Amino acid sequence: MLAHSTLLTMTTEFAAKARGTAMSLVAFSMMGGGALGTALGGRVIEASSFTTFYGAWAVLLVGLSAVSFLALSEGTRVPVAPMAVPAKDKMS
Repeated sequence: MLAHSTLLTMTTEFAAKARGTAMSLVAFSMMGGGALGTALGGRVIEASSFTTFYGAWAVLLVGLSAVSFLALSEGTRVPVAPMAVPAKDKMS
């Protein structure tokens, strides 16, 4: 959920023609992912147990953290152009 505002902010930086499509894709992914995760999680819990479900997520979270750490290390960092800051209106 914390990534939602970051992803929406990043999508607003697209060109005007692609901005609507990008924001729609982010919103659809967030809502669809939540629905799919709930449905699949419920089936896993029914088939096994809460312990198995949360244990699997703990292992996956550690793996995701390791991949994120490696992807964001100094050697593989991709330079990002700074955002343009709108000029302040001068009141004369």
